[in-house]
Amino acid sequence: MLEKDIESKVCAYAKTKGLIPYKFTSPNRRSVPDRLFCGPNGIHFFIEFKRPGAKPTVKQWREINRLIALGHHVHVCDDIEEGKRIVQLETAFTTLPVSKEGDRIFAASRPGDDVAGHGSW
Repeated sequence: MLEKDIESKVCAYAKTKGLIPYKFTSPNRRSVPDRLFCGPNGIHFFIEFKRPGAKPTVKQWREINRLIALGHHVHVCDDIEEGKRIVQLETAFTTLPVSKEGDRIFAASRPGDDVAGHGSW
């Protein structure tokens, strides 16, 4: 199976979950991950797609680690089912609890995130 086939199937699945799978390129920086997935409630993550059994290059690992160090979620995927699991994991908290306290409404982001006035989950 080719990398583009895996990427295509995972992107199609991601769209069914309400995500926009942007083809990610950077004119001034090579080796960035293939896709940037953006979804509801500020969810975003990157996936570097590879053909089955292939690994990222040294330069791709450098960019992946640079993004991870900044707090972004970056995945490497060489299998359609693995890609679907990544999408499921990243979208697990898209339906978020909202509570009303007086005139203020607080929407939480993800477990572990600190929300103003609410502390961690």
